[in-house]
Amino acid sequence: MTILELFEQSQGALLILGEAGSGKTTTLLDLTRSLLAQADRNKGYPMPVVFSLSSWSALRSPLDKWLVEELYIQYQVPRRVGEAWVSHDLILPLLDGFDEVKAQDRIACAEAINAFRSDHGPGAQMVVCSRTGDYESLSVRLRLRSAIALQPLTLPQIDAYLEPLGTSLALLRQLIREQGDVRELATNLLMLSVMIEAFRDAPQVPKTSATNNELFSSLFEWYVQRMLERPTMIRVYVGLNPDRRIVVGGYSIHPTKLAIG
Repeated sequence: MTILELFEQSQGALLILGEAGSGKTTTLLDLTRSLLAQADRNKGYPMPVVFSLSSWSALRSPLDKWLVEELYIQYQVPRRVGEAWVSHDLILPLLDGFDEVKAQDRIACAEAINAFRSDHGPGAQMVVCSRTGDYESLSVRLRLRSAIALQPLTLPQIDAYLEPLGTSLALLRQLIREQGDVRELATNLLMLSVMIEAFRDAPQVPKTSATNNELFSSLFEWYVQRMLERPTMIRVYVGLNPDRRIVVGGYSIHPTKLAIG
């Protein structure tokens, strides 16, 4: 079942849980791409917009006001436009990093999310991501219809993912099969992504006698080197297209249709 199918099964109110590096943000971005495709096909569909809850503690404001401010700060959407979008449920908030809210503010943040959901009614859609432990330690629960917990990757899943990537990663596949410590690292999606970049066409790999610290050090040394060798790419997600529509995340809406005044 895809993340989009799970989202639809939850009637658009989903909590994504997982350990650090388990792929919560990656899963959220996969869902974002699917929702953007939905919005392109149906102009009445709300615009999916990713927000990082890490900044919520700075204002500790009602969620609708925080969303408007984040639209302005992160996406350069005028506040009057953002207010209209939020009040008319024309955006679909995808809230990443609930665990990055300051620990002392998480209950208040959860209550702000629940108040927003209550004010906007059962049809308002939303997704929230959090580390499992940080969420489960709270005395308040988010009022979302469904929750999923991302699990560590299995060896067959890892091997099936690496196989199509070709011979440049054959040594990594061998290392994962033969070394338990390497295999354990690879069950974490973030670490597997780091390993793929670090080992792709690598001139050498750590020997099986390498200590954990040596392996870890070599892994990140190669990863940083690969990242430094990559060309810089800048993507602009927000702006005005030629017919004066405001564009966010590849989806556009004409401000005059919102009766802003």
